[in-house]
Amino acid sequence: MKNKRLIARCGALNSTLKEVPCDLNIDITLDNFTSTSDLFTKYSSVKNTLENEINLKKLDIIHNYDDEETILNEFDKLKRKYLKNRKNTLNLVKKVDETLSKTEKEQKLTDKINSYLKESRQLNMEDEDKTDTISAYYLDIKRTSDKLHKLKYKNYYVNNNNSLVKEHQSIYNTSVLQ
Repeated sequence: MKNKRLIARCGALNSTLKEVPCDLNIDITLDNFTSTSDLFTKYSSVKNTLENEINLKKLDIIHNYDDEETILNEFDKLKRKYLKNRKNTLNLVKKVDETLSKTEKEQKLTDKINSYLKESRQLNMEDEDKTDTISAYYLDIKRTSDKLHKLKYKNYYVNNNNSLVKEHQSIYNTSVLQ
């Protein structure tokens, strides 16, 4: 791997042996991506910096450090940057939420798990000993939970940075989620 490129070539090309090299010559360029946690950190940092600058402009007006009109123009620029940063943050949250939202199948499995839990709790509260029935409910919950996890995370894997990565149809295009 070099400069976001995956390269695989026949080893016989570099060999001192007199072997005939094979046709192996793969060169894949990886997409650029940034994890959502890095973006959230960046947006948060920008937000804090802008808030500090806005507060300083307010103090400049209160203490008459500069012409009021100049300060207000600078304040308006900072305010626009702040609102743009806020909008970017909200859009990122919305994208993450849409990506991780439940499908109809996932919702049905979740509802099934919740109904099993409710019924097993009711049986637990009764005076009679229904250990076998409750054990059966817990087994059903485990099986349904396993199905839900397989369905929900079938297109995801965890990369070296412990970030959750969703695989797309192409091996050349992945995007990072956190």
